[in-house]
Amino acid sequence: MNGSTPHAIMMAMKTVGIILSGGQGTRVDGADKGLLPWRKTTRIESVISALRPQVDCLLISCNRNIDRYSTLGYPLVQDQLPGFQGPLAGIAAALERTECDVAVVVPCDCPEPAADLAMRLVDALESHGAQLSYAHDGNRNQYLFTAMRVACLESLHDYLATGQRSVQGWHRVLDCIAVDFSDRAADFSNFNSP
Repeated sequence: MNGSTPHAIMMAMKTVGIILSGGQGTRVDGADKGLLPWRKTTRIESVISALRPQVDCLLISCNRNIDRYSTLGYPLVQDQLPGFQGPLAGIAAALERTECDVAVVVPCDCPEPAADLAMRLVDALESHGAQLSYAHDGNRNQYLFTAMRVACLESLHDYLATGQRSVQGWHRVLDCIAVDFSDRAADFSNFNSP
């Protein structure tokens, strides 16, 4: 493979996978979504199985049930901002803990992310010279399925310091590219029931 192709560039960069499992579970009666059953395992374990082969290392963002998550064998990060301030707080905490070049973020709500999710997101990030790429499932933007340069952390800190918490709002201040995943729309099915 020619060393200048986007896939070759991606392979040369170190990529961390960040799994978001730190919310309050308000749409699932307060349950910890990552620990809810999925097929013969849990949602978090299903996401790990899908994402781990696609990245160099993994971090799990969680704010509850730390003892249970620690049995999974991956580093855990907790929000530095108090009071469950949303997914951006979890992303910021994880970016602070990595020495990788690029982060691929996946929420635990969707337990079966595409097997080529990271490759497609990072390829788009590199080929467009963007700061962040996110999935579009053919009908809607999937703002929490993203690849971003870890250098975006400074922008994220600035955004959070204003009191804003909207993922879409933060994307608006970055150079972003949407990536067409209409061929994999089912992979973004969101399961918000216990």
